[in-house]
Amino acid sequence: MSSNKPMDKLTDALKGLVIGASGTIPGYQHGQIKRMVEKCGAKFASMNISECTHLVTTEENIKKKLKKINRANELEGCQIVNIDWLLKKIKKNVPESLQEDVLKQEGNEGIKLKDKKRERESSLGDDKDSLSKKTKDEDQINLHNMIELVDEKYPAPSRALYVWQDDTGLTWDATLVKVNAKKDIEVLRIQLLVCRESHQFHTWDLQWQFGSSEESKSIGDVGNLDSAKYLFEVKFKAFNGLAWEDRHAISPVKRWVFLEMHHREVPILTSEISPLPSSVENVLKIIFTSGTLQNYVSLLQSRGRNVLLANKMEKKKLLVGVAVLDKLMKLTDSNAKKRLCGIYEHLILKNVTLKWGKNTARKELESLDLLLKLCDACEILERESLSPSLAMSQISQVLGLAKMLPGMNSL
Repeated sequence: MSSNKPMDKLTDALKGLVIGASGTIPGYQHGQIKRMVEKCGAKFASMNISECTHLVTTEENIKKKLKKINRANELEGCQIVNIDWLLKKIKKNVPESLQEDVLKQEGNEGIKLKDKKRERESSLGDDKDSLSKKTKDEDQINLHNMIELVDEKYPAPSRALYVWQDDTGLTWDATLVKVNAKKDIEVLRIQLLVCRESHQFHTWDLQWQFGSSEESKSIGDVGNLDSAKYLFEVKFKAFNGLAWEDRHAISPVKRWVFLEMHHREVPILTSEISPLPSSVENVLKIIFTSGTLQNYVSLLQSRGRNVLLANKMEKKKLLVGVAVLDKLMKLTDSNAKKRLCGIYEHLILKNVTLKWGKNTARKELESLDLLLKLCDACEILERESLSPSLAMSQISQVLGLAKMLPGMNSL
């Protein structure tokens, strides 16, 4: 059973750090992470992460927007890292003679069944209300998500293909962007795919440009995992200038910039409502009580937001815009921030320049997020299989409203 009593430290290698953990971390319970960091002289934050310097989690947990992760994003000086970062930190700073004692996972001999249950529950911490209990269907759900991630432009679409996700929860799917000489935004996507039937792997990439129908594709040879990983990493470094493991950094050379994409799905009906900021809800009230979606988009166009393609909202552009803003808000280097601002201006803005700051980025993010929610709402309405009542319930869910607003039926 996980204990709140600090472990006897073996070294001061990580002294001064306050490390927490959030969500399910494959291969490690929170209690094991606690033992490792405390043996190295660091503090472990079980519940309150207000003083955290590092929060250990996975990219899949980040996509779920767990409470601790959301809180960590709000804290200055708190870095979100994966378990590999912690292991590398230990191996780099802890004397070799002590590493085995620090890294070994203690057994559960003699622990009663109820204590094992408490250990599992404690590993969830304050995220227990955000994580559903593991079920036999979880693997199938995750597999479905990985199948959906395969880009729609893949030359030979097949439900047998899915994007590979390693044991740490890292999804091998990279989206990179750059501004070309003509000030257009180019997008590159690199994916490592697995075939369920043959259990073979290959890497492919797709390059295209907003506003152009031209695209280029390259598909690597089918083979084993190691060869596919090697090609993926080579391609990523060739375009980005940095290693795949350093993907979140900004290359000093003006190359392609990696974006952390949060792929959205039209949600199914649930009982939980995620409240929107009041500023966004006020916009929704304007749209649904006295105007239309088209009027709102036209208003954005008149204010220099170029979000349409052939009179339809371009969802891919919105998703890339959200990823750019998300990365921009986390950067501290002024040159890197300037590059991201330039990408956003050429992607979304039209004949307008913004005075950039965290508040500006936040407001832009709210605007794009609202447009994405409206896109999701329109997609729900287009589903012929849904009953009107279920469609309206799902629209209420995706827009984050507790109940339908007057006039929403006219969307």
